[in-house]
Amino acid sequence: MKKEINIIVIGAHADEPDIYAGGTAALFAEMGHKVKFLALTDGCCGHYEQSGSELVERRVQEAQEAAKRLGVLEYDVITDIHDGELLPTLEVRKEIIRQIRRWQADIVISFHPAGRHSDNRYAGVAVMDAAPFVANPNAVPEVPYIKHEPLFLLMPDFSKRDDYKADIVVDIGSVLEKN
Repeated sequence: MKKEINIIVIGAHADEPDIYAGGTAALFAEMGHKVKFLALTDGCCGHYEQSGSELVERRVQEAQEAAKRLGVLEYDVITDIHDGELLPTLEVRKEIIRQIRRWQADIVISFHPAGRHSDNRYAGVAVMDAAPFVANPNAVPEVPYIKHEPLFLLMPDFSKRDDYKADIVVDIGSVLEKN
């Protein structure tokens, strides 16, 4: 019997888990695994014309629709951190630990901590800072710790980097046309 894998993709803004890891998520979901997307900010600045609560609502609705089409089971957006204001604080780290534990994640995918966009970079830093504590029972004790160490995978943000070299490439050809 094949074990179901729990995957969480953590981005800075609603739409990034689906843009950067949507194909991988769809492939995992199609294989019968459980996938969750998490955005760490409200995304209120991510449009050239819209802003504020109107944009936040639009991006959350679009993210939910993308998740549904990709076979992702949950898409949470933390809306009390504004776009452009994400920092790798202790509270953000604790929330990431809570989210990874609640999902019982086997695989965590997030941004590389050397990304160009500050929110993406700090999302990557916060996830990497959380990594040593998800299986530690003494950290964030209000949420039961997971008894295994998840695999942490890094994805690049949109910036072109000459020094970036992928260690793992996932063939998403079979799910590329999911809409």
